Amino acid sequence: MQLVVVKRRSVLGRPSRRGVINRSLPGSPCRRSPTRTLRRVALGGLLLGELALGWTGAATEAAPQKAAPQAALARTGAGAAVLRVLSDRLLPPSLVNAQNVRWATDRTVFMPLLRQGTAEVAIDQEPAVVVKEWVPGEASPGGFFFATRVAASPQYLVVTAPMYGLTWKARTPAAQRREASFDLIASVDVRGDQLLVLGDRRDDKGIAAADGAIAFLGSLAKDAADLRPVLFDATGPLAKKFQDGYFLDIGAVRFLGDGRFLIVPGVQPGVHLFDGSGKLQRSWDSASLGLDTSVGLSEREVDRIRLSVEPRDAWLSRRRVVDDILPLVQGPALIVRTGKPDGPQWELKVLGPDGWVRTAAIPVKALSDRARLRGDVRGGKIVLIMTAYKEGGMQPERPRLIVAETPP
Repeated sequence: MQLVVVKRRSVLGRPSRRGVINRSLPGSPCRRSPTRTLRRVALGGLLLGELALGWTGAATEAAPQKAAPQAALARTGAGAAVLRVLSDRLLPPSLVNAQNVRWATDRTVFMPLLRQGTAEVAIDQEPAVVVKEWVPGEASPGGFFFATRVAASPQYLVVTAPMYGLTWKARTPAAQRREASFDLIASVDVRGDQLLVLGDRRDDKGIAAADGAIAFLGSLAKDAADLRPVLFDATGPLAKKFQDGYFLDIGAVRFLGDGRFLIVPGVQPGVHLFDGSGKLQRSWDSASLGLDTSVGLSEREVDRIRLSVEPRDAWLSRRRVVDDILPLVQGPALIVRTGKPDGPQWELKVLGPDGWVRTAAIPVKALSDRARLRGDVRGGKIVLIMTAYKEGGMQPERPRLIVAETPP
């Protein structure tokens, strides 16, 4: 089969309409055609296999590592703050496909497991063990085809694929799973029944990001039928910057405890804080925070980054980008990844209400040059998952699960 270079305005091939994307669910208006299936195999295989860290191959055994508990922040000899790590261990081979993490209870977390669904995992025992399957995987009747990101509130659990759609269900025993279609999904969060998505959608004519919208706010209680844009691509209609930089995976969104939310588009300058209604309150300049964006990519670079993991790795190895956002009591905290010759390093950059910025190093060693770090916070504890895949293929490394204390 000939591999065709996909240009920026047709990233996903044939347009799909909004609505439920799994025809096994009640009321689905959408059917998957052979053409769409082939395009999913061609382009989706590249994105999901490489960007989502793969799903094949056996994991290498290694002894779990635990760090001795310390205080919330330590300080190096030079006086720099360092986040205190309580534990740092490899997940068992059964969880090799874990991609993200959100607290479920004080002792368990939600983890999306690619084609294996989304599970609740007990992390207060060794090894960590699945205690409940919340969203079945692709092979199960009514399952969701690919899970890479997760978000949770006391009322809802939300799971997304990198493209085509997201799914959610109420956290009650008899709840039914629902779905909504998106074109590309870069990040997701939920607070109560409020849904926040960084991504793009097709309009009723099948045009992706026709109005240039790249972030949406809506209600799961209304089946996400009221999703409305809260942030637009700087280039306007068709969202060229978002489509060009999407494959680098450098955007994030997160609700704060008071209902406000932060958006880091990554594909264009700016870190933006909104109130609960979606009104912009303030913005930070990316450069002033020491962050890089994908602005300035040439058309040739965009095509290479879309089609191969090596150009993505090379770009990230020379940049400072946001891997995730944590909703700390002090304010939103960016998990900043800095590419280094001996592997990436991370720091927590807290954005204070009066404009101050405080930084603390996250003292973890990267699994590989391709490692990424995602996390969540609950009750004074931060949980982080480090994912990566091995050089030269799609075989994943066993993820590391790290628990740290929140900074004072």
